[in-house]
Parts: sequence; C-alpha cells; structure tokens
Amino acid sequence: MSIQTRLIEDRDLPALIRALDQGFIGPLLSRMQRSGSREGLSVTWSTEVLNHKLGRRCTIRYSPLADNYDELRPMRPVVGKVYSDRLKTGRVYDWIGTLRSILSGDWVGGGIPAPLGLLPELGMVIQEHVDGVDLRHLFHTNNWEPPLTQAAQWLASLHTTPIIGGLKTKSLEHELDRAERWCAELLPCISPTTQERSRRTMGLLHQMARRMGGYQETMIHRDFYDAQVLWDGARVWIVDFDQLSVGDPALDLGHFVAHLASFAYRVTGRPDSLATQARVLIETYEAWNPISIESRLPFYKACTFMKLAAKEVRRKREDWQQSVSVLTDLACEELEAASRPSPWEPAGEAYSAKSR
Repeated sequence: MSIQTRLIEDRDLPALIRALDQGFIGPLLSRMQRSGSREGLSVTWSTEVLNHKLGRRCTIRYSPLADNYDELRPMRPVVGKVYSDRLKTGRVYDWIGTLRSILSGDWVGGGIPAPLGLLPELGMVIQEHVDGVDLRHLFHTNNWEPPLTQAAQWLASLHTTPIIGGLKTKSLEHELDRAERWCAELLPCISPTTQERSRRTMGLLHQMARRMGGYQETMIHRDFYDAQVLWDGARVWIVDFDQLSVGDPALDLGHFVAHLASFAYRVTGRPDSLATQARVLIETYEAWNPISIESRLPFYKACTFMKLAAKEVRRKREDWQQSVSVLTDLACEELEAASRPSPWEPAGEAYSAKSR
C-alpha cells in the first residue's frame, strides 16, 4: 500500500513531480538506506508535503511502508527538500554537514538532523527525520522552558562559532531594502490608516539604521523562529539552513521574538501573551553570549513584523486585514518606544547612548 500526496503543479519547480512520484523516488530512497540489507527488499514510501513555497522549494516527508515489519527495520523516515535553485542544493548540503560536525561536540542540548544524501538531478537534499514537535505546540503547556532555553543556547553557540566558508554577508542596508519591498507590497492592499502607520514605520527604520552602533558580524541562521526548532522530548533540533549567512546576531533574536508576538496574537488575540517566553529566550542567550544586542533588537523586530504583514497580504487568510493592521502597529510601536528618550537622558541622546 502507498500513501501519496496529490501531485502539486509548480511550473518553476518541475522536479517536484518526480520527487512525489513513488515509482521514481521510491527506489532511490531504498538504495540510499539499504546499507547491506537484502537486494530484494520490497518497500514503498509514502509522501507528505510539509511545506511548499511556490516556485522556490518544497519540503517532503518520506515514510517507509511494507507488509512485513522485518523488512522495515533498515529503513527510517527521511525528509527531502527540493530547490528551484539547484546550485543552492549542494551549498545547503555542505553547510548542514559542516555545521553538524562543528556544533555537535559533547553538548547534548541541541542538534542538526544529519544530511543523508544529495540528488542533484532533482535539486534535492535528503535529511534525517526527527520525530518531534515544533515549539509552537509547547508554548501553552508546562513544558516550554527546557526546549526554549536549549534553543537560546544553541543560537548563542552558532553566533560564537567561527564563520564557515562560502556564506554571503547580509548587511543592515540589505535588511532595510527588504523592509522597503515588504512595505511596497502592503500599501496597495491596506486601509489609509494602516498605510500611514507603514510609512511611519519605514521612516523610523531609516532613522534607526542611521543611528545604530556597529556590531561584530557572526554566522546567523537568518530564519530562526519557533517553527524551526523541534523538540523530541529530551533535546532540540534546529532545521532549515537555507538562509545561513554572515550578519548581525541581533537579527536572529529579533526575528524569533517578533514571531512569538505574531503567534501569540493568532492564538490568544494578545501579542504580549508570550512575553515571558520572549524574555527567557533573550536572557538565556545573553547568559551564554554576553554581547550587546538590546539596542538593535527593535530594528529587527520591526523588520520581521513588516515581513509577516506582507505574508498575510499574500495568503489572505481569514481576517487578514486585521492581522496586517496589528502587525504594522507592532512594528511602529516597537520603533517609537526605542526612539523615546529615557527620563534621565536629554532628548536626542537616546539612540547614541543605546548604541554605544
């Protein structure tokens, strides 16, 4: 018996049809995991699309199926990721292998799923499957703190690891340009009031960028948030290294915290309902990597809120206009609070004092 996800049409990702074709992909997966077992092994593979970004990439879980349980013993579920940019496939595969070797060590707090194979003809990386849940499923239970603190420790370790070769540097100006594109995407689709808030947010982002202090560039995940952290009951696993870069370590923290607020709003209607979790993440990180990030967090949180607002416009889920309004307000409020001088500081000196 074979369970298969309906073939998904994606003109810009033609390899996806073969990646979901049991007759094509099944034998490749079986050979990859055979490792000395019987040549006549009769195993089929179910396919399940986990995430599909149209025209860019698709993540698929493959699970072995067989009538005889003994036949399954050598086989394990795996995750395949198909990329439209086939050159990126090899780079991601190498990044995962290198990071896994230098970040594992004796520390059992967090890991990276092992890269198992590379299928260049499909533009696909095959990785170990982790049997766990992402952090979003734990925040409203009593078991959120161990995985969250491990995630913060892992991120601090990434930021203090020597930069591996071949990574691109993503500057502050690059992040600002991306925010401009997200804002331009929002403006035609939102109310005049939200348009005004979006434009004010961009003005404040430019002001903050001009006044932000320097920082030590490190290796950054650049898409680090709750869905990229899996918990198996004992340790966390970090996934999705497509955007691994060199840049400001505060970006990873700001990105994660903004996602927390967005998730909190979707689940509870209150963006601050996961404020405790955000504080634990930052405090744990700073205990492991005591660098100055506080003054730069508002910039990256606001950029992330703008990105999430643009996603809401694209997806047009239920009540998307309200979500866009809330996310835009959060971005603007974050920057307004950061630009407000402290009671004991003369007006106009708040930014320079914070950035030192």
